[in-house]
Amino acid sequence: MAQRIQEAINIIKMNDRGGYTVPTNQLYPYQWNWDSAFTALGIWHFNKWRAWLEIMSLLDGQWQDGMIPHIVFRHNDPDYFPGPAIWDTNTEPPTSGHSQPPVLASIIWRFVQMGTDYDKRKAIEVFPKLMAYHRWFSNARDPNNRGIISIIHPWESGRDNCPDWDIGMQNIVIPGNLERYTRRDTSHVDSNQRPTQDQYDRFITIVNFGRECDWDSQTIYANGPFLMADPGVQFIFLRASRDLLAMAHHLEMDLAVDEIKGWVEQVEAGSDFLWNDVVGGYCARDLRTGQFSDAITNASTLSFFADVGSPEQRKSMEAHCRRILSASAFGMPSWDPDHQA
Repeated sequence: MAQRIQEAINIIKMNDRGGYTVPTNQLYPYQWNWDSAFTALGIWHFNKWRAWLEIMSLLDGQWQDGMIPHIVFRHNDPDYFPGPAIWDTNTEPPTSGHSQPPVLASIIWRFVQMGTDYDKRKAIEVFPKLMAYHRWFSNARDPNNRGIISIIHPWESGRDNCPDWDIGMQNIVIPGNLERYTRRDTSHVDSNQRPTQDQYDRFITIVNFGRECDWDSQTIYANGPFLMADPGVQFIFLRASRDLLAMAHHLEMDLAVDEIKGWVEQVEAGSDFLWNDVVGGYCARDLRTGQFSDAITNASTLSFFADVGSPEQRKSMEAHCRRILSASAFGMPSWDPDHQA
């Protein structure tokens, strides 16, 4: 085990770019939102100061409206597409135009639980930014207060190429005048392991829509080409809000408590929207058409992480978990191995 831990530390150090880490050396050469959060959790175990620097550098990219983008572009790497010029968010530092699963509050709460007064002081420092981030998710991705956290791009889910998104992607109209572009991902990875060109055209169509409306979240929610509810983002936001509430109590941030409770109660109630009676589990759902995905995924099982569901729903999800794990060499797989598609 000690050898494995050292190997992990070596990989993290290899991906360190001085103040932030990259997920991989070439395919993903920038700072990614939830990658940095999870990496910070690993770094914390051997260098607290550097772990908090990872968090602070990520928060440097936070928008004025509270969003923490899914990519912070620290430089312009011509070997990556779509780069900062394509997103054109007019921010400093340059960033992408949407977010990623909001794990950050849960990670920081772990720091506080495991740590010392140093971690508590740092948590107090970033607490207003965490509040702004969760407030943004509530306002921008659930503007109708239904308790259903939406995603406006498959990349916002963190499960970029999952078949869950096919039902939303199929309704995207690729404009005939879509500007030609050169993909970079297939120069680093076997093209058979990457999205098709048609899928990528749809990805870029979504990005172009966001850029053309200056990344106005209300316009994107109302009229954007893609809008789905994702169990992963839904349940991660709910759990992170529960953790943020626990942190608020611990740090004596009493003025924040009622607002956070409101998010928890609303999203907990809204989670039933994702329950697919036919499948007997939580599934992704298109918010434009109401159509369900019909597969249990690793995101579905995050219902346990979020602590949601009736006794009957939990029993059904537990049965799915046991079935899938018994059919898998490693768990939890991103897609149900018994699915017929």
